[in-house]
Amino acid sequence: MGKRLLFLLCLTLASFCSSPASAAPQTITAEGTCIVGDTDAPKDARDAARKEALRAATEQAGVYIESYSETQNYTLTSDEVRMVAAAVLRVLSEEVTPELAGDVWRYRVRLVCTADTDGIDLAALAGNKAEIARLQRERDELQRANEDLRARYERE
Repeated sequence: MGKRLLFLLCLTLASFCSSPASAAPQTITAEGTCIVGDTDAPKDARDAARKEALRAATEQAGVYIESYSETQNYTLTSDEVRMVAAAVLRVLSEEVTPELAGDVWRYRVRLVCTADTDGIDLAALAGNKAEIARLQRERDELQRANEDLRARYERE
C-alpha cells in the first residue's frame, strides 16, 4: 500500500461550440477585473485584469486540458492541470476601464475575440507534452527574471 498510485490521467477536450459540425469562427466577449493593491502598479493590475479576461475567453472557446493526479496511501500528493489554447484566440478589440470602487482603484478589461479551432491539431498537442513543459519552464524563468529586475529597479 506504500507504493504510489496513479489514479487519474486523462485528456479532455472541452469544446463549447454551438454545434460539433460548425467550422465557422465564433465571437467571444469576456471580462476580467483586478483591484489595485497598495504596492501594485496600475499597469500590473491592468495586465492581471487582461489575463483574467483572456482566461475567461479561452474557457468559452474550448481548450485542450490535461490533468494528472497522484496519491500515496490514499492521500493526494500531486495534482496538476494544464490548459493549452495556442493559436485559438484572436483579440478583435480591447476596452480598458479604470474605476474608483470606494477608495480603491479597479481595472476592468473587456475583450472581444474570435476563436477558430480548425487549424489546431489536438493529436499533435497531446503528443508534444515535452515541448509544452519546456515552454512553461522557460515562461516561469522569464517571469522570475522580470520580477527580479522590477525589484532591483524599485530599490534603486
